[in-house]
Amino acid sequence: MSVHTEIFKKASKTYYYSNIFFPPKIQIKISRLYSFVRIADDYVDSVPQNKQAFLELRSNYNGLLNDKSYQMSFVNSNQLDFEIIQSFINLINEEGFDLKWVEAFLDSMELDTNPDFIYQTMTQTKKYIYGSASVIGLFVAKILNLDEASYKGATLLGDAFQYINFIRDIAEDVVLNRCYFPKTELEKFDLLNLTKEECYEKPENFKRFMEAQVYTYSKWQLKAEEYFKYIPKKYRIAIATASDMYAWTGLEISRDPFLVFQKKVKPRKRRIFLTALKNLLR
Repeated sequence: MSVHTEIFKKASKTYYYSNIFFPPKIQIKISRLYSFVRIADDYVDSVPQNKQAFLELRSNYNGLLNDKSYQMSFVNSNQLDFEIIQSFINLINEEGFDLKWVEAFLDSMELDTNPDFIYQTMTQTKKYIYGSASVIGLFVAKILNLDEASYKGATLLGDAFQYINFIRDIAEDVVLNRCYFPKTELEKFDLLNLTKEECYEKPENFKRFMEAQVYTYSKWQLKAEEYFKYIPKKYRIAIATASDMYAWTGLEISRDPFLVFQKKVKPRKRRIFLTALKNLLR
């Protein structure tokens, strides 16, 4: 198993096990993409946060991108970082990724290093989502060589997946002193924050808040699935399976919103494979 595959497998069960339904060459490319995304995300999500390592990662990416003779010489740099960054840069060149997509991703990750930032409006939240998720959909669309007509669906699916992650990870984000839901959205339901104490003190408010957020996620995902017609059948099983698993996550949380304070709601490997088989037989 390659280092990229190992990182990918540890990062996300849903994505990893859905990915194996792509042809082998596509699996390898997507693993290379997600390994870069994951090490950046791990640096900003670690407890305590490793902001310096992330900034060095970004600096090293820019250095290696613009100068073939560049040598990483930062304190936290290591051979693994070099291998992952260089592999990602090679993927950029192979697939023709727009460098603005990469910058948008790194901008969103860097925003996570600012603990004092508060999302005031949905516009600000969507800007973060674009960099942290929409562009991932675009990267995958390029790897699959999809028609540009599919790009809107790729970004919408990335948006939907990220939004259900926000919902699922509420308790984790509280620990990290983060809330991606805009302040205006919390105010609609008279919630000061999403701490366990606040939500249990106002259970009906929290339930209505969660119902509204799951609805937003579902609306985006259903719109994204309208673009599946642009995806060749040989690729559709993997993408449809990932989409179905996130829909399952949303359904589980909508049944009991307080579940997010008890565990991380994720489908088991068996469910992922059975869903993929069902999609294969359709």
